[in-house]
Amino acid sequence: MQAVEDLLKRLPAWAQQFSRYLLCGGTAFLIHWVIVNLLGHTLNPAFAEQLGDQLRFERSALNNSCAFLISNTVAYLLNVRFVFESGRHQRRTEVGLFFIASAIGFFPALYSLDFIIRTLSLNTHVANLGFPAVAAVGNFFARKFLIFRR
Repeated sequence: MQAVEDLLKRLPAWAQQFSRYLLCGGTAFLIHWVIVNLLGHTLNPAFAEQLGDQLRFERSALNNSCAFLISNTVAYLLNVRFVFESGRHQRRTEVGLFFIASAIGFFPALYSLDFIIRTLSLNTHVANLGFPAVAAVGNFFARKFLIFRR
């Protein structure tokens, strides 16, 4: 961990912040990925090709929606602690805006899930990798410029 901190200190301030954002986002992504896979292999199976593209998409969308609520809460807590400074808005407003910004990124990501599964007929695991990647970039800018102070 010290090596990471030393490396970050050598970067410009914006790059330090974005690097911390990526680390926190990576943690939230891992939580999201674990939940999607646990649900998709147990309670709401979504990975078997024989389910068909439509059912795989519907179940993957539900699994990702459940995972979104938990992983986004983790992302908020990590972002407040390590990346951004609270204070631009009251806490309730800040949390609400954080989830709204995440939801705005969620819908294009959901479309990417649909496109990868139903249009390209690719593996559900591949589709679930594209899901958070699509949302991450837009979320950073919304959080940086609309929600948090810095």
